[in-house]
Amino acid sequence: MSGLLIYDAQPQQIPRCYDSSVSRIMVMGDTGSGKTSFILRCINGTYRDIDSGLYMEDIYRRTLNLPLLLHDPIFASDHDVQEFLDSNVYDKRALPKEADFLDAAPFEIADFSELRNQQILQSDAFILCFDTTSEESLLNLRTYQRRIERVRGIDDTVPVLIVATKADMVSERKVGSDEVLETMARFELPYETHFFEVSSKHNTNVKNLFAKTLIMVERYKYQQRYMNQQRLDEEQRAQLQQSSPSPSPSPSPESSSPNSDEEIGPVSSKVQLIHMKSGDIQMQQSQQQQQPQQQRTQRTTHNKSSSRSIIISEKTDAIECGTPAKSAGSSDSCCVIC
Repeated sequence: MSGLLIYDAQPQQIPRCYDSSVSRIMVMGDTGSGKTSFILRCINGTYRDIDSGLYMEDIYRRTLNLPLLLHDPIFASDHDVQEFLDSNVYDKRALPKEADFLDAAPFEIADFSELRNQQILQSDAFILCFDTTSEESLLNLRTYQRRIERVRGIDDTVPVLIVATKADMVSERKVGSDEVLETMARFELPYETHFFEVSSKHNTNVKNLFAKTLIMVERYKYQQRYMNQQRLDEEQRAQLQQSSPSPSPSPSPESSSPNSDEEIGPVSSKVQLIHMKSGDIQMQQSQQQQQPQQQRTQRTTHNKSSSRSIIISEKTDAIECGTPAKSAGSSDSCCVIC
């Protein structure tokens, strides 16, 4: 097997979806599957029959004018092309100016080369070619498809197209439509949009396949950029939530309702009751302090009134007896004998 080639010698620093200048297409298939003839027809519009003994893995590049290609009269009635031209994905300011084709050497399922993984990671789309005159070449596509899934992930929606080459060799055809449908179902790829039959020798359907591959690449990159932006926005929101202080809990509707006075009312009444009891205690204490004084006052008043009554009674008796009474201050006032 020839030496493996990669697009970039250095590991890519940014995701492929942000490279709008180049579309990278990796073409896989067995030896003699017609993939190299297909690439050469896309690159320079010529056909050359490649001897299997002269094959070498290579990268082919061509300048690209995507608007000119898509406005070709053959796409005037193509619904998919016209829908792309009218969509937001089609941005004339960010269209690829170059198309790179990696003509990959055949490999087996046991090939665990890291360079092969880099080839797959650095590609924007994959074209799996099989020879319509060889049923084995169709069966071997499973090896390439599984390798793509293992490296890119089963959830990656990177474009994968199945291409039947040598469509002009009808008399030698050994692969029927049923086998193709079964393969597309196994790969979970839509037959109407991801399967093409081409003839590099007669330039049949080659331009259509090339244009549709470029459209799928642009849609895939647009989708990846959108998903990356969503993840970035979510991370920023999460960081802001972590850095900002947590807000104080807002009062519940029940606590802020007018009925909240019912909870405050008992407390106020208890406070009033305490004040009332303390007032009662103070009043009782003052009353207790005032009672001895009142009692003393009453006794004094009673004594005075008693002495007065004695004096009055003495004077009355003296008048009746004709004897002058002694003064109230005499100690013998109580002993007057009538």
